[in-house]
Amino acid sequence: MRMHFHLVAAALLPILASAQPTVIPDAQLDVVFKYCIECHDELTAEGDLNLDVFEIDWSEGEALEHWSEVYTRIDRSKMPPRDEPQPSAKEKEQILSWLDQQLIDNSPIGGAPLRRLNRREIFQTLKELFPISGFELPLGFPPDNESHGFDTVSEALVISPSHLEAYRDTATQVADYLFPQPRKLPKKELITFGLDDFAISYSSAFIVDDAMRLASTGILTRNGTWLSRFEARESGTYRVTIDLSTKNPPKDNLPQLHLQANNLTGNSNSRSLGTFIVQPGETQTFTTDVELYRGETLVFAYKNAPLDYSDKAIYTEFLLDLFTENPALAAAWLKLDTGDRGLPRGGTGWDRVKIEMALNPKATSSANDIKKLASKAGRSNVNTGETIVFKYFEEGPNIGVHAATIEGPFTLVEDDALREQAEAQTRFLGKGFAGDDGALNRFFSAYLGKAFRRPATTREVDDYIAIVKEEQKAGYTLNEGLHLAVRTSLLSSNFLYKESGSSQLLPPYELAARLSYFLTSSPPDFKLMSQAKAGTLTELEQLAKETRRLIKEGNKTFAEDFTSQWLDTKLLDTLMPDSSLLKNYNDNYRLSIQEEAIKTFQYILTENQPLTDFISPDYLFTNPTIGWEIYELEQFKPAEKAKPKRGKLGPLKHVSIPKGTRRGGLLGMPAVMLATANGVDTQPVLRGVWMLENIIGRPPPEPPNSVPALSPDLSGANTLRERLNAHMADASCASCHEDIDPVGFVLENFDAVGRWRTEYPAATSKGKGLPVDATGVLPEGTPLKDVTDLKQWLEEHPEYFSNCLAEKLMIYATGRAMNHGEKRLIESIVEENIVRGNRFEDLLIELVQSEVFRAR
Repeated sequence: MRMHFHLVAAALLPILASAQPTVIPDAQLDVVFKYCIECHDELTAEGDLNLDVFEIDWSEGEALEHWSEVYTRIDRSKMPPRDEPQPSAKEKEQILSWLDQQLIDNSPIGGAPLRRLNRREIFQTLKELFPISGFELPLGFPPDNESHGFDTVSEALVISPSHLEAYRDTATQVADYLFPQPRKLPKKELITFGLDDFAISYSSAFIVDDAMRLASTGILTRNGTWLSRFEARESGTYRVTIDLSTKNPPKDNLPQLHLQANNLTGNSNSRSLGTFIVQPGETQTFTTDVELYRGETLVFAYKNAPLDYSDKAIYTEFLLDLFTENPALAAAWLKLDTGDRGLPRGGTGWDRVKIEMALNPKATSSANDIKKLASKAGRSNVNTGETIVFKYFEEGPNIGVHAATIEGPFTLVEDDALREQAEAQTRFLGKGFAGDDGALNRFFSAYLGKAFRRPATTREVDDYIAIVKEEQKAGYTLNEGLHLAVRTSLLSSNFLYKESGSSQLLPPYELAARLSYFLTSSPPDFKLMSQAKAGTLTELEQLAKETRRLIKEGNKTFAEDFTSQWLDTKLLDTLMPDSSLLKNYNDNYRLSIQEEAIKTFQYILTENQPLTDFISPDYLFTNPTIGWEIYELEQFKPAEKAKPKRGKLGPLKHVSIPKGTRRGGLLGMPAVMLATANGVDTQPVLRGVWMLENIIGRPPPEPPNSVPALSPDLSGANTLRERLNAHMADASCASCHEDIDPVGFVLENFDAVGRWRTEYPAATSKGKGLPVDATGVLPEGTPLKDVTDLKQWLEEHPEYFSNCLAEKLMIYATGRAMNHGEKRLIESIVEENIVRGNRFEDLLIELVQSEVFRAR
């Protein structure tokens, strides 16, 4: 494949000016040397951290990261270790206040590397850009790496050889659809089909003697046959020859064979090709010319068969007449029919009926018994119909299909798919597209503006016109030139990357793209592009207005994409809970509990509810199944004999609950509890780390490699707390576990799917499990007896969750981790929002208006 590589340019990272070194003042230097140097001098440098310096060179790559870590550990009393001398309150304030200001002064807002579109965004962008019905990315398109929990972070969005291959395949797939190669008439073939080539359909098309017998009408997949080893290679005209016969046909209603084309083994998308009336007597040969589309096969059906068991009412009347005329048949059926589902289906059932009739040829049945039998058999139409049809396979009336031949194609025809492609090309290029210089200029100006999410430059338009012209000069068609141009555009950095300029603040079009991909995972719409073109989007009021519009107009894409990564509920796609926890768990159950997290997020955002509703609301979203099986809400208690639902569980509804209880909010939500367990039992350390990372906003460092992982003890021989002592024995572990354990164990009343429990599973079915101990003490001294205490503490200290969520939103939106200065700016926004009521939409708009969001 040829490619214009000068248009697929590599992007360069912005070069930032180096900051000047900062001399550490004596007072702060004394604190560092007094409490830190023993473990962090040039020789020991625990954690690769050397603090034996007199100045900080902020231009060094790791300076900001190291000194931010120093600030965090001192602020959270994690350094010096608890068993070492501790700085006084004055000393701690001295070092923290000075270091805080230095980090703010030397932490530039923005500065993320260039960020490409991720897999989700490429898919949505291509769907918006091209009029391709049912578009899907090629199989094997690689997933994206994640950083800080999200697939939008630039440092993880590398481009590997597999990505380049996927981009090439995707670009080719799009171009092939819009500009297909000219069709050529393939070599004509003559194919002969015998009985083995016809499909036996649910025992309703069956080989008897020398023919595939058709004896019923109705649904094709139950009452027809088709060529199971044939699909048309190309859409064209074909000559079909069929050998047919009939057995005992009604004189006043001769059998009609309906010939159809279908690309499935069913009714959908079927096309009628003709009807043949079959006369009694010798085998007859029918020949007809038909149009077959690529991928279609031939379907044969007995159009006017007396037996129609697809319609229960018609079938019941048919059976009533049949049993009345054949009382021995009714008597045999009644004797054999001892179960609710009637006789065995197919030929086995009919053989048993025949044997019974042969043993009792004079048996009879009353009119009342016959009526009841017809009614019962009619209700079980599929089971009984596929038995009674064998009477007609053997006795008639039926149609026998003996053989068939297909010859062709003789000419090419345009099928529905080709017409759809042609219409898509017209929509893409515009009606009356002539392909001259003026038309090409208008097309590429519009198309590249959409593809690059900004107005195309004159140079770019000219370059893409040149691609088409060069192809035509080389002897290729206009469509082939456009094919290459479209492929080239989709491999351009202008398409693959979101932000490519060098200014500190995003210019209008890049700001439009950032806002749109943040809230919709799609490119900016016409309104956003219009605001960018007018230059008004950079005005904070207009930016807020557009943010509100996208929140109100958008579907659940933002809520689904963000929550699935923030809350880890995407893990449920590959996680199956133990059947002892949920006996009727299936995909519908999974989708319902995932939808609860999405709907909760949507509601709190679009209704501008307080962020504390994520923690302790007076409502939740559920349906009757989950409302009872997980939340044990009395209004959803089923009747004693009610069977568990296997299909869709019904829509989630807003349900009022008392505030301040264990129910409601993220803590205890089944999707979250399952995502933070292993599908069998709970893992308090895993849940504790998850809580610190995603709710409280104080993520712990990675655990030391020397400490083994904590495995669940399903036998209940030891408590989780006892087994966790192995971790707590290490001082470096204890420093983190005093934060992890209280918020992990406080969720232990929730089992692996979020159902409330007071005991762990017993080791045996007759035994009694150990009691759940969900108590704990937060590092700052607050005692917790269960999750309700933690909810109350989070409500009383809303800054923890609000800051955590705000920072997660900004990482997801900007594609970069927040540095110290950006975190401080976010904290100030959160603080002001808490004073105003701590409402979600208000916070999100303030974040979008901030320099953190608007900076490159």
